[in-house]
Amino acid sequence: ILALYFISHSELDDQFLEAATTACPLIQSLILACCPLIGPSGLSTLQKLSNLTTLDLSYTFLTDLTPIYKSCMKLKVCLLSLSSQKRMHYHIKTISFLFTI
Repeated sequence: ILALYFISHSELDDQFLEAATTACPLIQSLILACCPLIGPSGLSTLQKLSNLTTLDLSYTFLTDLTPIYKSCMKLKVCLLSLSSQKRMHYHIKTISFLFTI
């Protein structure tokens, strides 16, 4: 499996994400939009995904992405939408982050 899409899964939590990343270590694209139960522990499990190129964390409550940009060296796009009023696009290292505030 190279892509997993979880959109608006209000019950998806860190334990499920850990199981998914362990079972599917070759994931390149991961969408976790509107998954409010994903926390720092779940985010740290993404460190296993060395092939990750696209990550969508829109409408989650995650604020510290350090585990991701330190370990997912192939990551090119990370989407972080907070609301639909304002958009900001900038680069950290070679990673493109898209923010909607």
